[in-house]
Amino acid sequence: MTTPYNNDNTVTTPRRDNMLGRVRTGLRIPYALNTWLTLEARRQGMSKNALILTILQNWAKKQVNEQ
Repeated sequence: MTTPYNNDNTVTTPRRDNMLGRVRTGLRIPYALNTWLTLEARRQGMSKNALILTILQNWAKKQVNEQ
């Protein structure tokens, strides 16, 4: 099996996500919230990921403006 890690867990091959300045993360959310996000994203014509990013970016901007 090929792995991008050495025995000391250092990365030896660049990952596409890292080259684009993105990080993969996982969220554990309640089923009802997941359903709402899916339906709302579909209503707005975007992916659920794009909707979550929009929500997080708007929240972060609000936090900065309140300081």
